Amino acid sequence: MKEKCLLKNENGSVMVLALVMLALLTLLGIAATTTSTIEIQVAGNEKLYKENFYRAEAAVMENAQRIEDGGAEIKNSSNFPGWLHIESNLPDPGDITNPDNWTDGTGAFPEVSQESIDPNTRLLAVFEGLVGSLDMDKPTKVYSYSMYGRCLRNNGLVMIGAGYRKRL
Repeated sequence: MKEKCLLKNENGSVMVLALVMLALLTLLGIAATTTSTIEIQVAGNEKLYKENFYRAEAAVMENAQRIEDGGAEIKNSSNFPGWLHIESNLPDPGDITNPDNWTDGTGAFPEVSQESIDPNTRLLAVFEGLVGSLDMDKPTKVYSYSMYGRCLRNNGLVMIGAGYRKRL
């Protein structure tokens, strides 16, 4: 009787090797697709963050420009414009996360059209007071302000704060 040795029979081994290679390439393709999908989501989130960041930064710059353009009339707390707050007059002093402390700028700046203001962007400017004088001989005084910008779009919140000093 003749013995059959299955180990020496190589018929069909190419088929097994091809199936193993096909399975490995399929797993590699699935991994590459998943990685590229995650990268696209990360890029979309980064784009949203940058858009919100620049909108919040624009609100801070708007505050700085308004303070710069305001001149001497904004140093007296009795005639502050509606968009510039004294910290003690805020609904919740010191809490920049409270939406009641923010303005959208539409009523604050009558010359700005409603269409030019992003409804998701808010600004806050706080007068901190006199921080000193530059020269003892001259009546030049330096006033300090805190300015904040906030943008909340598509569940992405960015808040930016900056200090500003103005010599009057």
